[in-house]
Amino acid sequence: MIFFMSILVGVVVSSKKGEERIIGGKAVEGRERPPFMAVFNFKPSSTVKCTASIISPHWLISAAHCLVAKEHFTTKSCLARIPGIRFKTLCTTNAKGDILITFPEQEEETPQVFINVDDMMDFRSVTVKKFSVQKIILHRDAYKGGKYGEYGGYDFIMIKVSGKMDASLAACLPGPNFVPSFPMIGGYGRYRRVPCETTDKGPQIYEYCKVDPQLYPGHTKF
Repeated sequence: MIFFMSILVGVVVSSKKGEERIIGGKAVEGRERPPFMAVFNFKPSSTVKCTASIISPHWLISAAHCLVAKEHFTTKSCLARIPGIRFKTLCTTNAKGDILITFPEQEEETPQVFINVDDMMDFRSVTVKKFSVQKIILHRDAYKGGKYGEYGGYDFIMIKVSGKMDASLAACLPGPNFVPSFPMIGGYGRYRRVPCETTDKGPQIYEYCKVDPQLYPGHTKF
């Protein structure tokens, strides 16, 4: 997947440095943070955000599961009557069958992208820049679920912003014959996901799982 190839770094940018879930990674900020990392906020009224990668002055790539279920973009209402979404959208389909999502001029806040972010829970830094999303492209065979799960489909989206980002921030996309020699991953994190699947030995290092409190009274490590 291009998305994973475009994040070949071994870091995690987190507001809680004790909750890194990348083994062997480290929390970074400022000049240590890979410049192509960005934060994508599909629902401005929500605290749930996703990592995105800058690939050109106007385009980023992120995950399809950061949106809502694909079926909401294929109906005539196009995101109408979905809790937490107040902005208006236009959904069309191109000749290849890909779904194009655009946002007409309106007073409501529309999806946003933030760059130069060190703490995804704090965008007040003078270095942080905000861009409005102009267009989202959802592949015709895109991921069908609006959350984690086994829904099938390609789990990526293309995002076009209305402004122009610095070209020097863009990640270098690999060619079809690229072979990674030291693949690593980086991204923004803010919480522990539960539940999770483990082996019969239970959670491993940096792995957090939901535990039945009746079985482990007073237990706080998982």
